[in-house]
Amino acid sequence: MQIVYLVYATRNDSLFKIASDKVKRVGCVPIRVGQSYALKLNKGLECISCNISYWNGIPLDEESGRNLYEAYNLNGLCIK
Repeated sequence: MQIVYLVYATRNDSLFKIASDKVKRVGCVPIRVGQSYALKLNKGLECISCNISYWNGIPLDEESGRNLYEAYNLNGLCIK
């Protein structure tokens, strides 16, 4: 099973659930709660009307619309 951080981000009225591999911080800037970042998102899974509640061990929920994203410029809890 892959170990990941789940980062919840908002833009306007939308909530994004972002999976980021859990790695050591090396040469990057740690992200902070309440700060704004320009994340480069890639949709990893879209499941609007299916009955699954987990994807690769990551819980999916109604609040985030069952969408799971990855960010190209997120490394663990650091911005590249």
